[in-house]
This record gives sequence, C-alpha cells and structure tokens, in this order.
Amino acid sequence: MTNERSSHEQNENDACEGCVENLALNHKRELIVAEFKRKHKVRAIFRDFPVDELSEIVDRLKGVLDERVKEEEERKAKEAEKQARARSILQDMESQGIDFQVLQEVRDQQNQQQSGGSSKTKYVKDGVSWTGHGRRPAPFKGLSDFELEKHRVIE
Repeated sequence: MTNERSSHEQNENDACEGCVENLALNHKRELIVAEFKRKHKVRAIFRDFPVDELSEIVDRLKGVLDERVKEEEERKAKEAEKQARARSILQDMESQGIDFQVLQEVRDQQNQQQSGGSSKTKYVKDGVSWTGHGRRPAPFKGLSDFELEKHRVIE
C-alpha cells in the first residue's frame, strides 16, 4: 500500500511540474511572490540549497532592487520637473491675462486648421444642416450646384 501511495504521489508531482511551466508569467510571479512573503516558506524552499548559491540569488535581488529604486527616483524627479514647469506656465498665463478659455479657443482653431477646414454648417434646407462634407442629407439630394448655393449659410 505504501508503494501505491508513493507512485500516486509521484504521478501527481510529475503532473504538477507541467502545470507550473504552462502558467502565464504573471501567474508564475504571483505564485513566487506568495511563497516569498512568508519567512518559513522561504526557509523551507531553500533548506537544502547551498549557502553560496543562496547568497548569489540574494545579491541579484539586491541589484534588481537598487535598479528599481533608481528608476523610481528618476520617474519622481521627471514628474516633479513637469509639475514645476506646469506651475510656471500657469503663472505666466495669469500674469499675461490668459485664461483656459482663451487657450482652449486657440487650440480649437489650430485643430480646425489642421483638420483641413471648417466643420461648421455651410448649407441649411428644411431645418436640416449640412457641412458640405460627406454624404448629402435627403433634402440636399438631387440639387444642382446652382440650387445648392441658394441654401448656403452666409457667415
């Protein structure tokens, strides 16, 4: 009976090895992190591990930590610089009497020019407006260019 149990346990272990390999990277990471959060689990995992190899792993982890800390500091410094520039721009705008509404109007005008023209209504007939772009609405279908000009909106 003990031989049956040990062979059954061995089959389960063989099946589980394939399970871990088939996991997506984020699931593997979650599994590893869950195990490494508990000191007793880390001790159990590395119980028979040579000390020099364990030390090498710890050194690699420290190196990764140092890189992450440096990257985070750089990211925070860039964000602080952007915030400082934004405050400076706001102060300049206020000192020159420019508010967000004026800025938005200028931006809309630039976007309109870049899009290749006006999207304002050019023609109105029977309460239906049309910009002159795209498919003609039903009231404008069948009109000649001359007849269409009779319905042009004068700005």
